[in-house]
Amino acid sequence: MLKTIDHKLCQNHRISWKPFDQESSILLSEKEIIYLAQLGEIKINKLQNQKKGVFEYQKPYLQFFPYGGLQQLSFVEGKTRSFLFCEYLEALEKKEYVFTREEVQKFFSYDDSYDGMYIIDLHGEVCFAKNTKDGSIIQNFSIPNNQEIALRKFQKDCDRIQKYYENFEEEEYNQKIKEVKIPEIQEIKNFPLFDLSFNYQKYSHLWIRIKNHHFDLLAFSIFLKQDNQFLVKTEPLRVKEYNIYDVAERMNEPSFQHMEKQKVLQKKTWT
Repeated sequence: MLKTIDHKLCQNHRISWKPFDQESSILLSEKEIIYLAQLGEIKINKLQNQKKGVFEYQKPYLQFFPYGGLQQLSFVEGKTRSFLFCEYLEALEKKEYVFTREEVQKFFSYDDSYDGMYIIDLHGEVCFAKNTKDGSIIQNFSIPNNQEIALRKFQKDCDRIQKYYENFEEEEYNQKIKEVKIPEIQEIKNFPLFDLSFNYQKYSHLWIRIKNHHFDLLAFSIFLKQDNQFLVKTEPLRVKEYNIYDVAERMNEPSFQHMEKQKVLQKKTWT
């Protein structure tokens, strides 16, 4: 989506603009966290003081909405007004990896060569947030140990029976619940470590790494393939660079022209 921005909000090649903020959302630049809210608590908000403008032209920004996905924001400067691209990211070729426990833990660990790293649960929780400017904000992501995996499998088996409770007689239901046991780790095969129940989603988390001021993004899910063997499914996401030629192309689209006409009509109605 392409939006126009009044030049009154643009000074000294920076933009003072407030995006939509929601509970448990995060807004990132290549350098820092601009906005972070979690479980109703605002942890970081650099949008409050915008005298000098927060956003720069020709720089990508990432904004995540719980259950709504990840969007890229990019600002482009024109002669009489500025423009904002607000787009979902393009998915690239999927990749899969098989790791031991030690390897999967190392794969998702923070590297000191990063400018920043973030891991976001697609339900909305920011599980890990650290960068060189803001420091370590949240460190709540880890690979569950064998006991935790076994308990999660046990709970999932119980939940499955409870889901179909209405289909059972009470005696049959009680018997089925009694039959559910905490499994041994050797008995568990191809089990997702994190919840994939939301809209039958393929992935549980987003992983954002920043190195040399460039975003590297993956949607991912992790499965216990068998004891000490983990399958990591990933789908890279591409951050795009936008310029004035992209603006010219998008301005010819009917949806943009319709939106601009609606703005003009609203101004005539209320002024």
